Formats: sequence, C-alpha cells, structure tokens
Amino acid sequence: MFLTAAPGPLSAAQYSVRPTLDVRPEYDSNPRLVTGSHDSAFGGIVDVGADLERRTETTTLRLTPLARFRRFDSEEDLDSDDQFLDLQAVQTAPRLMFGLTAGFARDSTLTSEVTTIGEVFDRRRRIAIDATPSVGYELSPRSRLEASYTYTDVDYDKGQSVGLFDFMNHDVDITIRYSASATSSFLGRVFAARFDSEEAMQDTDTLALTVGYTKEFSETFEGNFEAGAASSRERTTPFGVSVKSDSLGPVFDVSLVKEFERTSVRVGSAFIRSPTGQGRVVERLEATASINHEFTPLWSAQLDVLAFRNRGLNDPTDTSDADFISGELGVGRQLTERWTISGSYRYRRREEEVSSATAESHAVFLTLRYRQ
Repeated sequence: MFLTAAPGPLSAAQYSVRPTLDVRPEYDSNPRLVTGSHDSAFGGIVDVGADLERRTETTTLRLTPLARFRRFDSEEDLDSDDQFLDLQAVQTAPRLMFGLTAGFARDSTLTSEVTTIGEVFDRRRRIAIDATPSVGYELSPRSRLEASYTYTDVDYDKGQSVGLFDFMNHDVDITIRYSASATSSFLGRVFAARFDSEEAMQDTDTLALTVGYTKEFSETFEGNFEAGAASSRERTTPFGVSVKSDSLGPVFDVSLVKEFERTSVRVGSAFIRSPTGQGRVVERLEATASINHEFTPLWSAQLDVLAFRNRGLNDPTDTSDADFISGELGVGRQLTERWTISGSYRYRRREEEVSSATAESHAVFLTLRYRQ
C-alpha cells in the first residue's frame, strides 16, 4: 500500500500525500445524553485531514493530522473545534522490529468520554497525549519476544467542575509468542500499569498475567483467545490519610473474524481494567460487533455495536458506575472512485447503576466522504 507515486505536487515514488474530507450533518434527539428533560438539536461535523506516508525497504513513517469543526443550530454550547495528530513509525532489521505510535488530541468533553465512560459532559477542553515505543525480536523461526511501554497524559480545563480529573497512566507489556503451526500460535503476557490522578487523590497499580491462543480455522475464519488474572492496589488520600484496597479478578479478551463472499463479521468481548477521566481505574466488561455487507460494487451496509459495563474495583455502589450501549446502522453508495455518500441511524443508551436513571438518544446522519 502507498508504494507507488500518488497524484499531487508533493508526491514521489516513496511518498504518499492523501487528503481526506468528511461532511456529516446530523439530527440528535438527546445530544447531551441526559436523563432528565432535554432538547433535540440539528448540527453537523466537518473533518479535514490528510494521510502522509513515507516508505523505504526498512522504514515506514505515517503522519495523520485532522481538524474537526462541530456546529449546532442555536446550541452554541455543543460547538467545538478539535485537532488531532497521529504518528506511526516502524523500523525493521534482521530479526528486529522497532515501532512507535503516538497521538495528540485537543478536543472537548462533549465527545471525548463517550466510548470510555458512556457520558456526554458539559464542554471542557481536553488535551490528551499518548506514546507507545515497542520492540520485537525473533528468538527463533517459531518464537518471538515483544515489549512495549505506553505513556498517557490527559488534562482537562476546569474538569473537576463536571467530575473529571487530570491523570497519567503508564503501561508495560512483555509478550512471548510461539507459532505451533502455520495456522495456530500461543502467547504468554505480563502486563503492569500505574494510574495516577493527583486531583482525584488516587493512584492504582495493576499487574496482570495472561495466556492466549490464535487459530486460523480456515482461510476466512480466525479466532483470538486470551485470558488470565489481574491484581490491583488502589490508594486514596482523603484528608491526607492514605487508604489502601486490593482486588484480584479475571481478565480476558476474545475476538472472532469471519469473511463471507460479500459479508465480513467481527465480534469481540473483553473484561479488562481500564483508566478513566473519573479519576479511577474501572473493571470494564465490553462487547463489540461490526458487520459489513456489500450488496453490489456500489452499494454497501455497515452495522457497528459497542456495549460496556463499568464498575469500580472496590466500591460496588459508586455513583459513577454505568452501563452503555451504542449501535449505528448505515447504508452507503460509492459515487466516484474518491467520493462516497451514506446515511445512518444511531441509538445510544446509558443507565446509571445506583440510581437506575436512563438516558437515550436517537440520531440520524448523512455523510459525504472524500478519500484519495
């Protein structure tokens, strides 16, 4: 991919510059996803970005800037101008591979916490930085050692006024993979994480051990299975007094991919320990599904579903605990080689665990997309 020259004044044999554009008007019955009385809103999002890539025989460098403009009619508190920048770099050598992924996001809490907490907060500026250097070493023709470190730093502007707290998170992951055959492999993983939120006066250390199995059942069917146990220690310092609490429990991550002649299906489920902007680490039970069907070379349909359940590690009655589900069904048509248009419907629902209060949202979108 991207090995040939692409049109444009900056393109060359080893370079690719591809502009992107999404224009997405929408109607949402409950854009704030609140449990009480609420107003509907008309609005839209415009994404302007680019994919820039440079390749050689041993290196790949990819940069993806994106500017997002979000506007709603007569609802200025839903407006936001956001910026994103993603970096991917890979360097290969005999038996070695070095990698780096990094991201910068300057967005708002109107959208930043929906897929992690399931909540739309009043508008506050959020700045998130993450970086993951990694290395892979081929121990033998069948075995491989992989190691990575992930640094995450999230800051909110006046976030405490809406229940969000600045935090940092550090992850270390060491994995050994063994190929038992051309269609199956095993892995063993050690994972350690440190979560720290000074504003929430809380930090959490987590250690997890897992084993996994990957199997290609056929050329069109693949499964990944990983399970183990995780131990966490939370420390809170209310009124200057340190309080510790420990938790031990299972973790798992399962995914299946099936390809049919015109349909692709991806489903997954995971039970993990995840940092959040609420100033705590939660146990997260998650399920995902993605189905794409091609009616003709020009017409296609897509269904995406995300559901999760967040619970505190040691407090079963935390008022922040909630269940969330989001599903979006769309139909699209290829207009030209570079332009597509699609219409979709999205349903979102959030239920608070303690109060049982429920918020629902129904939204419709029309998306015009350009990809070079």
